Amino acid sequence: GEFYTWKHDDIKALLSNDEFESIKKHYNVSEAGNFEHGLNILAFDTSNKELIKDETFLQAKEILFSERQKRKRPHLDDKVLTSWNGLMIASFAKGYQVLGDKKYLLAAQNATQFIYNNLYDKNDKTLKHRYRDGESKINGNLNDYSYLIFALTHLYESDFNSKWLEWSINLQSTLNEKFWNEKLGGYYLSSSENKHMVIRQTSFDDGAQPSGNSIALMNLLRLYGFTLNEKFKEKADLLLTISLNKSKRWPMGYPGTMMALDFATDHAKEIALIDNEPGENAREFLEFLYKDFLPNKVAIISKPLPFESKEPLTLAHGKTTKKNTLTAYVCEDNLCKKPTSDFSEFKKLVSEEINYSLE
Repeated sequence: GEFYTWKHDDIKALLSNDEFESIKKHYNVSEAGNFEHGLNILAFDTSNKELIKDETFLQAKEILFSERQKRKRPHLDDKVLTSWNGLMIASFAKGYQVLGDKKYLLAAQNATQFIYNNLYDKNDKTLKHRYRDGESKINGNLNDYSYLIFALTHLYESDFNSKWLEWSINLQSTLNEKFWNEKLGGYYLSSSENKHMVIRQTSFDDGAQPSGNSIALMNLLRLYGFTLNEKFKEKADLLLTISLNKSKRWPMGYPGTMMALDFATDHAKEIALIDNEPGENAREFLEFLYKDFLPNKVAIISKPLPFESKEPLTLAHGKTTKKNTLTAYVCEDNLCKKPTSDFSEFKKLVSEEINYSLE
C-alpha cells in the first residue's frame, strides 16, 4: 500500500501554505500519521459536498495526484477466474430474484456469456480456469465446474432461458467423467487431464470458499429436480453418504453438506408453471417463490411438453394447462398434487410443511 501513503513533510514540500492547510484539514494529515509507521492515507468523508467547491483543496489534490503518478504502481490482479465468477453470477441471480432489479440479472447474464465465449471449449465441453489479456489458460478445477453449474441453475430460475440449464447438464457430465473418484467416491480437486499431478486430492470441508464437493452435491440434487434423471439422484445419494461420513466429527465445518442434507431430506419441491405462452402470467407466482425464503425447491416455466419430448426439462413433460390458463404443478419426488391456476391455492401448496425422518 506504499503507493497510496504520504509523509507529512513530503506533502508540505509540494504545496503552498494554504493548500497544505486545506489538505491537512480535509484529509486528517498529521506528523504522527493516520496509518502505520507515521504515514498518512488521504481519505475523507465523501458526503462533504463543500469540498467540490473548495478551489484551494481541488488544486492541492491535483498537485498530489500528479506527484503520485510518478511512483511505481502496484501490480494489478486483473485475471478473470471461472470459479469466483460462478459465485458472483449466482449472487447476482439471487439478487435479481429478491429485489427485482434487472441490472443484477443483466450482470449475471453478461458474465455468464463471457465465460461461455472465452473460458469454455464447446468441442470437448471443458472449462479453463482463468482468462487474462485475451488468453484462456489452465484446465478448470472442481470449483470452476461446481460453482459455475450452481450459477447456471440459479440463472435459469431467474430468466428461464433453457440454454443455461442445458449447459449446466453438459458441465455436470464432464465433471462426472473427469473428476469422480471411482475408488473412494467424491470429486477430485483436479481433472484427470492434469497428467502432471502426482497426487489427486479430494476435499469436503468448507472454508473461506464452499467445498467444490458440497456445491456439486447441491447441484446434483437440483439437476435431478429439473430433469428427473435418476443418474443425478444416484450420484447425489452416493456423494451425500460420503460427505456425511466425513462431516460426522465436526458438522460445523461442513455447512454446504448440511444444506444439501436439508434439501434432500426435506423432499424439495419441484414446481412447474405451465402456460401456452410463458411470460407475464407467471409474475405473481414467481414473486411469491422469489421473495419468500424457500430454499428447498426448483422452479421451471414451460409451455406444455409431451411425454416423449427430448427437451431436458423432464419436470414439464406430460403437463398441460387448465382451460388454457397458466397452471401450477407442485410436486415432490415427481409426485404432483392437484394442479391449480388459483394463486391462493398455489401458495398453500408450496408453503405446506411435512416433517420427514432422517432414518
